[in-house]
Amino acid sequence: MVPGNPFVYVVHSIMVFNDPLGRSPYLHSKAIGFLGDRVGFTSPEPVLLPQLAWTVQEVDVVEDAVPWVRCYADAGNRLRFYMAAEGATTKRIKLPYLLHLPHVLTNFILTQQRTCNEVVCEVSRLSKVNGVGVGAEEFNLVLSWLTAASHRACHTKPTSNLAQSQ
Repeated sequence: MVPGNPFVYVVHSIMVFNDPLGRSPYLHSKAIGFLGDRVGFTSPEPVLLPQLAWTVQEVDVVEDAVPWVRCYADAGNRLRFYMAAEGATTKRIKLPYLLHLPHVLTNFILTQQRTCNEVVCEVSRLSKVNGVGVGAEEFNLVLSWLTAASHRACHTKPTSNLAQSQ
């Protein structure tokens, strides 16, 4: 997730740049990944990842999923950030900054831009399908990560409208 943006992005081919000769001191020890694929005349776009890309963080997530589901049941809320009610019950959990997605979810996200809610719906659908090769524990991690990421995308001050958060 990118702050202020409702879409989930897939970064691939992540590596840490090593410059033992000191020719590129700005890039030395920085994590670099790529967005997109080589399609037609376009190439993947290189991006610098934050230093905390490899860390696990403690984050607060809203426990009650019912309001989230109600909010996104309205198609008009597709590009809006969910804002939990004042005083909503939260729990503190540990989540990785970056998440390795199961292959079936990566393919789903790459077919077109997807919001957290769309990926949550796909995870819920896939969790009921036999033979997907992804366990309940992995699906639960993805669901927790998507919930936390969507809240953090609004700069931890959720707003009800994308335009207000930029």
